[in-house]
This record gives sequence, C-alpha cells and structure tokens, in this order.
Amino acid sequence: WARLRLPNGQVARCAWKETLKPAEKVRMARNIKVTINDRSEIAEVLYYAQLAVKLEYNEDGVYRFITVAMVSVYSRPDPELLQKSSQTVWSCQHHGDQALQLVSVKSIHSVVAMVPHRPVLPSGVEEDRFFLLEKPGLGLLTVDEETEDEGDGDE
Repeated sequence: WARLRLPNGQVARCAWKETLKPAEKVRMARNIKVTINDRSEIAEVLYYAQLAVKLEYNEDGVYRFITVAMVSVYSRPDPELLQKSSQTVWSCQHHGDQALQLVSVKSIHSVVAMVPHRPVLPSGVEEDRFFLLEKPGLGLLTVDEETEDEGDGDE
C-alpha cells in the first residue's frame, strides 16, 4: 500500500506511489523520523510491505504477518554545521540505494520535511544536501484530535 497512518495522526506516504504522480500533485510526505538500532534516524520510505514470519515458539508452523517499510536512510548531520548552529541545523546527504534498511512500521515516529539546500559547510565544501524540518509540538498530538490530512483518493 502507499500510505500509513501513524499514532500521532500523520499519514506517511512512500516513493513508490508519489513518484507516479505529477509534481504538482505530490504531497511529499515520505520522509520520516524512525528509530533504527536505538538511534533516531531520518529516512525516505520507498514502500510498505507485509512479511510472513514464523513464530519461533510455535511447533505448528504458524506464521504471523509483520508490517515493514523499506527505507533509504539519510546521513547523520554535518557535525560542524550542527555545532555552529547550536544543534538547530540538521543538514544531511541522501544516499539512495546505498543506505537501504528494512524497518518495522512500529518504529516510525513522525513525518518530517527534508528541504533541499546547497550550503557552504564550515569545511569550505559546497554540496547538495537536505535540512530537516519538523512540525513543532507534534509530540502533543493524539489520534483523537483532528488532523490536517484530507483524503486525496489514492488507495
């Protein structure tokens, strides 16, 4: 499927569906904050899937389904820029297929924006990067509150 509603009410989308749409109809909600190996990471969701997993303790050979997301993890932020900005500018590189990870959808926390920019880093290098933009106060939302996502007719 192409969308996943998170516990905070946000809808996380995926590149599989968004890349099929014309640019003016794309919501660009496929970048997420996710926990991988006990560390918060920023990643782009490529697609969602369900996998059949055999229960280890079950002798009957019963399988259960787990829902996962294939993601491409952004680099960690540039440390010098992060330090010089008082931990406010999280500027990352997108590594595409070289940074693929399979994650449980239960480890996805929120949808974030990754805005393209071309900074001159403190090291003097100028390169294409993305900076993180999070919705303020998102941790205060609950599913019961009204969300700003209206239906758009896909899936």
